[in-house]
Amino acid sequence: MSTNELIQRRAAMMQSRSGGIDWEALCKGILSGDISIIEIPEGVTKLRDYALFGTQATKITLPSTLTTLTAGGFQLATNTNLVNLDLGTGLTSISVAMLRNCTSLKDVVIPAQVTYINYVSLYGLRSWTLTLLRTEGVVNKHNVAWDETPIAIYVPDALVATYQASNAWSKYASIIKGISEKPT
Repeated sequence: MSTNELIQRRAAMMQSRSGGIDWEALCKGILSGDISIIEIPEGVTKLRDYALFGTQATKITLPSTLTTLTAGGFQLATNTNLVNLDLGTGLTSISVAMLRNCTSLKDVVIPAQVTYINYVSLYGLRSWTLTLLRTEGVVNKHNVAWDETPIAIYVPDALVATYQASNAWSKYASIIKGISEKPT
């Protein structure tokens, strides 16, 4: 299938699922002919429902202008190629997001400015780690679910004991480690 055919097919699918999306403007990677990399450009402030659903990109980068992922704005399912997910520097909360069967993704990194994650499903990830970069207090979580517990949860070194004792994360105290212990 040619790149143009893929763009047309993806745009039609997105239009039917989300009530319309400018797929070409969102995905520079597709426009450049490299469908393995999707960079959502600066200036985009919201992703429509299922905007990236079904993509097989190996790398997805979100812009700093995207501050919230909500109401299905980030749904990736059965992307066995995804190895790099850059959530950008603008997010402050993540709600109703899903990574399902992204079996090549080994590290889910929650940016430093994220204060809250809610209704996030991480299913089908295998031998993976979770990294929380927030340096001022604990990332609050509510209804975060996964079917395989991460190998480790990395947090800023100064907050290891805080995370281990917090109501939200104490269940995972034995796997919470300082970022300095994270293999490079």
